[in-house]
Amino acid sequence: MGLAHAAIDGIADSLAFRASAAPYLLLDVDLQIRAANAAYQRATDHAGSEMVGEAMFDVFPDNPRTPEVRGVQLLGESFERALSTGRADRMGLQRYDVIAGGGDGFVHKTWLPINSVIRDQGGQIVGLLHHVEDVTHLMTATALELDLLAPHDGARPRALAGTPSQVAAIREDLRERRARGSRAVQDSHRALERMSQRIAIDPGT
Repeated sequence: MGLAHAAIDGIADSLAFRASAAPYLLLDVDLQIRAANAAYQRATDHAGSEMVGEAMFDVFPDNPRTPEVRGVQLLGESFERALSTGRADRMGLQRYDVIAGGGDGFVHKTWLPINSVIRDQGGQIVGLLHHVEDVTHLMTATALELDLLAPHDGARPRALAGTPSQVAAIREDLRERRARGSRAVQDSHRALERMSQRIAIDPGT
């Protein structure tokens, strides 16, 4: 197990991991968190001291208010695919809320995750490099947009409800924003997979 930890710790200590603007988390094969870079800590609003040494899904459980999302199950299945095949597993857009800083409820989040295996010098799989991009802003309507899209029921002034032209414009903007997001997701998947593989394979970069 010492060699396994050495391989993971080598990545954790690398400049590419620590200084990357992309959020990265390191896990061992038991899905215990070994390290989180600064970008990951910012993206999840969790300090490294709150995560390192803890089980992944103890730190990031499902939001009990959205049991249909199945974030833990889907992410766990992706981890298992990566570990069993030895290949990077690219997930689609993943709704996975995180506990707010200070533990005050959950924050709505949508992520683009890629999970790559980490190998020791002998080629043995010893852990996972978990990369996420926060794309919540691309996939979620703003509070004002939701207010304007809400049907007028006579219970509030008409000025607070969207006119037909406003509603049509907002819906078109949301469709275009999500289309741009989908294109960006495809480009990001390719770029992030290359970056993830470079860090996992050559931690000294």
